[in-house]
Formats: sequence, structure tokens, C-alpha cells
Amino acid sequence: MATSLQVAQSTSVRPSRLLLYSRAALFAVFAAFTISVIGATGADTVSGRLGGDFPAFYAAGSIVADGDWAKLYAADRQLEAQTALFPESDGSYLYFAYPPHVAPLYRPLAALDYRAAYAVHTMVMVAALLVALSLIRPMVGVVRDNFELVVTASLLFYPMLRAITVGQNTALSLLAIAATWRLLFNHQDVSAGFVLALLLYKPQLGVPLIGLLLVARRWRAVGAAGVGAALVWAFGAVAIGTSWVSIWWSEVSAFAAADADVNGHNAVSWLGVAEAIAGAASPAARAVALPLMAATGLGLIWVWRRPAFGLNMQVAAASLGIVMMSPHAMFYDAGLLVLAGIVVIDRLGPRACLPLALAWAAAWLQMAAGGLGVAPLFFVIVAITVWAAPQMAARQESRGAALAGAP
Repeated sequence: MATSLQVAQSTSVRPSRLLLYSRAALFAVFAAFTISVIGATGADTVSGRLGGDFPAFYAAGSIVADGDWAKLYAADRQLEAQTALFPESDGSYLYFAYPPHVAPLYRPLAALDYRAAYAVHTMVMVAALLVALSLIRPMVGVVRDNFELVVTASLLFYPMLRAITVGQNTALSLLAIAATWRLLFNHQDVSAGFVLALLLYKPQLGVPLIGLLLVARRWRAVGAAGVGAALVWAFGAVAIGTSWVSIWWSEVSAFAAADADVNGHNAVSWLGVAEAIAGAASPAARAVALPLMAATGLGLIWVWRRPAFGLNMQVAAASLGIVMMSPHAMFYDAGLLVLAGIVVIDRLGPRACLPLALAWAAAWLQMAAGGLGVAPLFFVIVAITVWAAPQMAARQESRGAALAGAP
């Protein structure tokens, strides 16, 4: 467990200065956010589009508010709903590719002015991050002892910061995982399963985690998650029709293919990076990525089949693995690695602070992804994983030996 003093010593910075720097950074981010919102006209600002991806969610909320469920995934309807946000646009728009039950969550925001809706959404995401870290505080010593520092580092971690400021919902995913973690720790498996079912708004994250609960034989959690999944299906069936899954899947597949061409440099999964290098839908990319995805999945199964690893390490491995093996994971999805980093520092202590601090700083290289054509963040993740995995394994082995020798 690393205290703020140990963290400071490992980075040659006084604890008081470390907190001062973090508070100054938070103030600068808040000031920049406030100026961008105040200076915006609709979704347009001097520096670009306000809210990044948020218009897609805002428009989905307005479509639902109009009762136009049947056209939720229609390209022309989404374009129509977003036209007012981009009066100078050339006909392009941001596609809403989430399951139907996500759209009504944005209906209250769609009733607000766009700038106000974006500001509220941003504050909700910040609150989600704070709640998530508060939930794991009793279980992870480094969070308990350095809460303010952990909050600041998590918020300013480039993928998480960008997820929050571009109107994405990575913080909600992190909250769902953290809440599931806490409930499993408290042996409230039924509640954990229902909470995890909420993560099915991103099936590429929720489905593997439910599978890991099955591997770990948490039967009540799996059953509750199954009930939650049935409720999700039922909602879509009432809103759009019983065939909504096939409709949604065909639209999502088309979107993913188009997005791989345009946004491949922001992908951080095995498949996404392979396609960014070799070309979208490239057979060579799949030949390389699919075995790596399978190996990642098998590694997670191996960890989750062994209770000796402990729930903290299992969740840390899962937060990394589900991003790496996802068929579609953008750089902001890597915000989930906040959980993995916290557990690594908690297990390895001060010796992990400098490598993780360097990785945290290197994550900002993602800003150069457009020019490079591939995500630098991906290589940062791989490098820190290669460093941390043997360290964590050795730590677990010594811990297991100590427990075996205890009376």
C-alpha cells in the first residue's frame, strides 16, 4: 500500500507540492471547460465541435422525445436531429450505435439547450468517476490513503479526461464495474449481477464480464445478470420490435466498418490496432489479432478460475482484458484502466509509482495519433502490461507462499 508520502518519495516530489500541482491542474481543466461552454454557439466553438461525440447522444434523446422509435437507427433521421447543431455542416453527422434502452436516458438532456445539456452530462460523468472511486475505497488501501490524489490522477488520465470532455460515457462503465466489484466483495452477488447487466449498454464490455462471473462460479450473480439482460431485450422489443437485436446488430456492424476506416488511429484493442496498420477488414489483421484476442480471453479465464488471486487482481485483469480483446475499443475506453493501475500500485507499492507515472504521462501521446495513423496509447498499455504482469505474478506467488506457511 502506497501512502502519499511514499508516492512523493518515489517521484522526488513533496506530498504538499504533489497535491498543489494536482489541484492546479484540476482548476486549469475546469477553467478551460467553462470557457469552452460559455463561448460556444450551439455545438460550435472556436476550437471545434463542443462536446465531441455528444451530439449523437443528444439527438438520440430528441428522437425518443418525439416518439420516433422506429427511426432511431435511420441515418436520415439521425442526420435531421443533428442538423440544427451544425448549421454550417456538410451533411455529416455522428451515428448513435447504442442499444435502444440507452436513448431514453438522454431524453431529459434533450429537453435542455445543447450547451446546458453538455455541461450537465459532463458533471454527471465526473460524479460517476468520484462515486466509482469512493466505492472501491474500502477495498484498496492506496485509494483509501490517497483519495484526492487518486481522483486527480484518474480524472486527468488522458483517456478518461477525453471521454468526459467529448461526451462519452466511459465513467459510467467504470462505475458499473466498480459497483459490481464492491457488491461481489460484500457477497451481494444478486445485486452485483443486476448492476453488471447495466453494462450491457456496451455489450463488448458487459458480456465478457458476465462470462467471467460464470467462470468464477458466481451462479447467483450470473442468474441476476441473465434476468437483467432479459429485461434489456424486453425493453427493446416493446420500443422497436422483437427483431430489434438483428436490426441493431446490422446497423452497428455497418457503423464499425465505416468507423474503422475513419477512426482506426484511435483504436486500442488488438483487432482495432491491427486493422489500423494493415487496413480495415484485412485478413492479415484478423490473422494476427484473433489469436491475441483468444489468448487474452484465456488469460482472464485462468485468473478468474483461481480464487487465490483475489477479487482485486481479478477485476484489474478484467478491466485491461476486456478493452484489449474488444472488437471495437476506442482510446477513451482505456479510461477503464484506471482500475488496473490502482490495483498495481496497491499491490506493488512505491516501486510501481514511477513506471505508472511515466505511463500516465505517455498516454498524452495519443494526441499525435492522427498524424501517426495508429494509437500511441496502445503501445503504452502493452509496455506497462509487460512490465507489471511479471511483477504482479511474483507478488502473488510470494503472497501465496506466505499464506501457505502461516499457522
